Amino acid sequence: MARRTLTLALLALLTVTVHAQRFDWVKSYSGQDPAGREWNRIVSSVTDSRGNLYVAGIFAYGASIDGQELLPPTLYNTGTANSCIMKISPEGEIMWTKILHANNWNPTHIYELQLVGDTALYASVCIPIPYEDREYLYFYDTLITKDNLDYLQLYMDSLTDGGITTAISVFDLDGNLTENYILYTAYKDRNGKLITLDRETNNDFDTVFIALDQFKPGNFCVDNQGNIYFGHITDNLLWLFCDTCDQSQSYNISNGLLSEVVVIVNGRQLFSDVLSERSSLHNYRIWKFAPHFSELLACRYVFSNTEKSWSNLPEHRKLVADADGNHVYLSFNLYDQPSVMTLPLQGDTSKSVSFTSNMQGVVIEYDTSLVPLDVIQLLPEQDTDRILNTNLVFEDCISSNDSNALFIIGVFAENGSVFTPTYRGQVLDLGNANSNAFAMKIERGSNSLGCYDHILSTQETDFMKIYYESCGLTESNGRIFAQVVYKGNIQCADSIIRIANNKWGTGVIVWDHSLRELEFIDLNIESDKRALCSSLSAHDSSLYIMVSTADGFTLGNTTIPIEGNSVAVIARYVDSSFCCRPYSQPVEEPVPVSIEKADFMHVKCHPNPTNSTVSFELPENEPIIEYCIISSNGIRHHERNSTNALDLSAYPSGIYYIEIITDRNIYKQKIIKL
Repeated sequence: MARRTLTLALLALLTVTVHAQRFDWVKSYSGQDPAGREWNRIVSSVTDSRGNLYVAGIFAYGASIDGQELLPPTLYNTGTANSCIMKISPEGEIMWTKILHANNWNPTHIYELQLVGDTALYASVCIPIPYEDREYLYFYDTLITKDNLDYLQLYMDSLTDGGITTAISVFDLDGNLTENYILYTAYKDRNGKLITLDRETNNDFDTVFIALDQFKPGNFCVDNQGNIYFGHITDNLLWLFCDTCDQSQSYNISNGLLSEVVVIVNGRQLFSDVLSERSSLHNYRIWKFAPHFSELLACRYVFSNTEKSWSNLPEHRKLVADADGNHVYLSFNLYDQPSVMTLPLQGDTSKSVSFTSNMQGVVIEYDTSLVPLDVIQLLPEQDTDRILNTNLVFEDCISSNDSNALFIIGVFAENGSVFTPTYRGQVLDLGNANSNAFAMKIERGSNSLGCYDHILSTQETDFMKIYYESCGLTESNGRIFAQVVYKGNIQCADSIIRIANNKWGTGVIVWDHSLRELEFIDLNIESDKRALCSSLSAHDSSLYIMVSTADGFTLGNTTIPIEGNSVAVIARYVDSSFCCRPYSQPVEEPVPVSIEKADFMHVKCHPNPTNSTVSFELPENEPIIEYCIISSNGIRHHERNSTNALDLSAYPSGIYYIEIITDRNIYKQKIIKL
């Protein structure tokens, strides 16, 4: 593995302190996932006040960690993915595990963990319901069949094949299941009777029918009062699957066979929705429940009734409650067939989401009654009447505990289109590589843009993700941490990391609250495939880094093997500087570091000094992507210019550092402007 890290500059006015950095321990598991699948991965993590780590993961059959098999050997291997929750001590000891496993074709899935009050661990999980005699669900420590469904408080006489529902499970920190809530839906026909499937009479309207894929997926958060916010995709179509009925039979609004959908929590009906008042197919709905799901406090569809068609599901959904409990934020991405549309919000139709690109990142701010207050999104600099072949994706969002702001990470990909993104009239320079990762700080209250940063790469950068799961984004002691995956050379925190051409690398970028890059933690991965997904958790001087890859690699002093098609990695990275607040004052002039001549990417330029244009001589066949002009006060200016000449006539006299980004390298040269 031929990797080189080149330090370009130190920042003046900083007191350089030697601090301990090391990978304290590394854990991994790699099960036998089938061809074309990469199941072994981490999806969520949290830490308690003592630094214990709680991890939610997906794993394939045969996976083990520290010699402990995650799936008990007595359970049947069906070739489906399984889920687990683990508690790991700061010293790396596996303290307990909880397993979800089903032997039918629907896998179990854990979406998110949240720690509440440092005493209760909440988990959002999706589970298939056993339907036939041979099917079962291993629900943590209990084996569930169709004969003991009352354990899950599912009160119904008959169930559909493939029924899926969501559980919100609550554990104490010793791994004991203290509360469990099963959420599911039932439908009523045109006469107001509940729809079920009876094997002899075909349809009998006296018990509840679970619709296919209801409450999947379910995103949630818990505020500081213990109120539970839960969101899921809605569907106005109910397909009937049974032995005797027509397989093409469907109940929906348009044919008038459905009149109402009922929402049930642990057998108690808490919500009833008249279908004629529902909005278009595949909307998204948020509920607010009182603590312990004792009552439903509020319910809101995201989009109001509209004639516009929104046919595809939003991705990367996340619900975030702020620290003071006064607001909740829904972050997601829209994607659809090429069209430009405005989608009004239910609760306040004067507010709307503008859909202007292939994939559109959106954050909606709600009050505690789920009334929409504001919309946060990037838009084109100029109005357009056509869809732009561009992606403006929001990958993750956190509400800062010690900074009155939201931090959003995302990806901007132009795909050949000319698109300058703006936020409320303010132009954002996000570079022009194939795909550039970026971060934004949005001031709470005004929702104005505080600052932003984007990560330079010679080919492509992204924040790690998979499907609707969140990325690795967390904060601690005035630092923001995010995992980034990149292709080609990358510049982060005044260092250049070089990998082989067309290979993918992975690392963690560290910002202060002004989104000034402080450090880049290289995970030393060089792969043909990008990492699948990730999670990050921080506690004092420890940063827990989780990554899933398709290749084995070496991290610290640990060699990580791979058995199937993927490996999930959990590592504790220790840095004593994480206990201290980062220095956040404006920097003056970057000071070049003394480095070996062989490591520096030289480039000839003339004339230097110059009063206007300077020309550069680069190796042959290295097309220039862009220039970055760094002034003496550290401000970076990006110019999209593919020629070998740069016009500085508009810049004041002074000393500049010019970065030349090609498709293979990043060059840097000092220029004096007269």
